[in-house]
Amino acid sequence: MILKLKVIITVLIMALTISTYYAFKYYSEIYGVGGIGAGGWQSETYPLAVMFARRTASADFSRGILRVYEMKSFSTNSVFTGRRDGPFEVWNLYCYQELGPPHHYVQQQFATSYNDEMRRLQIKQKFQSKEQKTSEKSPQDDAPNFKPAEGSK
Repeated sequence: MILKLKVIITVLIMALTISTYYAFKYYSEIYGVGGIGAGGWQSETYPLAVMFARRTASADFSRGILRVYEMKSFSTNSVFTGRRDGPFEVWNLYCYQELGPPHHYVQQQFATSYNDEMRRLQIKQKFQSKEQKTSEKSPQDDAPNFKPAEGSK
């Protein structure tokens, strides 16, 4: 009787140990635990967030919308903060707290990539407008004015 009880307890302890190992393994693959690993979802969501942010920023810029996003609080929609950063309006990007760390991570990556792309497009536009102004000048405008010395033919 005691031997059967010892065997049952040993099997239960082994099952608990194995199930705990796999639970920890899969949890760390999904979310990353204490910096041990970059969760699998991060490598999947990062490029998609960056791609979507850049496309959105490009579309907004072409429509004349100049804004940057920040992540200051959890909210259910994006709202204008009333502040400006140079020519850009500063907006608080929506983020649902209930969706947890993966959603917050994706929104942070979206905001960072969107802001980078928006600023890059603005710099590109400034550079192109300066380039157009210099190309509109006639070549004679840039030519030095040499006057022949008096008395020379």
